[in-house]
Amino acid sequence: MASRYVANQTLTNIIGSSGKTNEILVCAHYDSFYNTVGAHDNASGTAALLGLAETLANERGDICFVSFDAEEWNKLGAYSYVKEFVPRGDLDRVRLVVNLDSVGVGDEIYLLTSPRIRDKVERAIESSKVEEELPIGLEVTAREQFPQFDSWPFMKAGLDVIQVGTTGDPQFMYWHDPGDTLANINYDLIEHVVQVVKGLLYFYE
Repeated sequence: MASRYVANQTLTNIIGSSGKTNEILVCAHYDSFYNTVGAHDNASGTAALLGLAETLANERGDICFVSFDAEEWNKLGAYSYVKEFVPRGDLDRVRLVVNLDSVGVGDEIYLLTSPRIRDKVERAIESSKVEEELPIGLEVTAREQFPQFDSWPFMKAGLDVIQVGTTGDPQFMYWHDPGDTLANINYDLIEHVVQVVKGLLYFYE
């Protein structure tokens, strides 16, 4: 997709699919803000996406893994994905979108869901027993809108979404800042996120 903001710039989404049912989309944006390497936002989410793909791609034929470009340009990659697939009817069979964004810093994992699936998500987490093994907190909340993430174009298209992130006290100091470097990243936290999402997907009905 050609960028309307930067001349001669092409935006590219990376899609990994088994070619089967693709009922679940697991996503993360791989671009970063212009002045930073973006280790937390969002190399951490991309690393979690790759970890999930490595684990689940050969086990599940119903998951499509997507890495979006241009999230920092008002979610252009995600919007272009929705725009392309809606006319073809490819989104009609999607029953869940899981988006991973900034999961490398903090002491708590959050799952922010569409309101109508919050109970299903909580049941899946409980059934997976993954929370019992976590050394950090896990919070499931619901909200009608969270337009700051790549999950938003899918919400607008009527799909159920789960936004996955991490948070902590104090809050991360280096959003869109040169200080967002690998020195801040908790690699164990990224692995915890992978385990939570994997458990969730195994038990999500």
